[in-house]
Amino acid sequence: MVADGTNGVFGNVISHWFDGYASLSAQQGLPLWRYQQISFPSLPVLPASLMEQHLMLYTQGGLGLEAVQPALQQWLQQQLCSVVDDNTEGLALVFAKVIQRKGWADVVNEFGLTGRKHAEQAVRLFVQTHYC
Repeated sequence: MVADGTNGVFGNVISHWFDGYASLSAQQGLPLWRYQQISFPSLPVLPASLMEQHLMLYTQGGLGLEAVQPALQQWLQQQLCSVVDDNTEGLALVFAKVIQRKGWADVVNEFGLTGRKHAEQAVRLFVQTHYC
C-alpha cells in the first residue's frame, strides 16, 4: 500500500497501479521494485508555462535533473495515468529518482544500470519520449 500524505488522488492511482504490478510480477516471475513504503515530498507548484519551459530545456540537455525536479514531479503527477501502461520500467526509474528522491547510487543499483550517466540518460529518454 502506498502512503502519500496529502496527495490522495495521485496516491490512489499509484497504489492501484503498484498493487496490480506486484500481482503481475509475481505471476510472471518478474522483479518487484521496493515501493511498499512510498512518501511524496512536497515541492513547489510551478505555473504551467514555467513547468513546460523547464521540461523542454531538460529534454534538450539544457538543464540537469536536479534543476527540473519540481517540474518533473508536477508533470508526473499530471500525466501518470497516460504513461503507466507504456513503459513500466522507465516509469519506475523516474518515479524512484523524482518522486522518492532516491540517490543516484541507489537508482543505479536498483535498476541494474552502469552508472549515474546511464541513469541520467534513461531518465532523460523517458521524459523525451513521454513529454515531447
